[in-house]
Amino acid sequence: KVPVHCFDPVPATVKKLQTANRNLGYEAKGYKVIHAAVSNVTGVDYFQSKSRPGHENGGLGNCRNDVRNVECDVQVQVLTLADYVKEHFGGNDSSSIHILQIDVEGYDADVLLGAGKDVLERVEYLEFEYNWMGSWKNQHLYDVIEMLDDIDFTCYW
Repeated sequence: KVPVHCFDPVPATVKKLQTANRNLGYEAKGYKVIHAAVSNVTGVDYFQSKSRPGHENGGLGNCRNDVRNVECDVQVQVLTLADYVKEHFGGNDSSSIHILQIDVEGYDADVLLGAGKDVLERVEYLEFEYNWMGSWKNQHLYDVIEMLDDIDFTCYW
């Protein structure tokens, strides 16, 4: 029994994941669906309730950059991995995070920065996206690779 924590801010996707989780009996096996966004700061942000399940390119920036967008009508908690791990796993530094897979539509570096060294040192395998969207416009892949190298990750691309 290995716990899986799945974060998604899009209401329709969360509903589908929760239904599948319940119907397949994965809840009893430690699979958790969390309706939240993950970043490098905590707070709240807005997402579109009309987004269809699994909709691509629906990250934090879609509503953040246009506060007048009336379709951004669902308030969603934004958390950091550091806070989540501390709250749900306490100070137990011996528990590993076997796989950390990040796909947050261009805000992957923010998630890594919000995880912090203490969390990332527990990760055995890390996968994230690099592209031209979101905060990658203002962040350099080289800096993220250097940060990961400092905590003994070997990076491939």
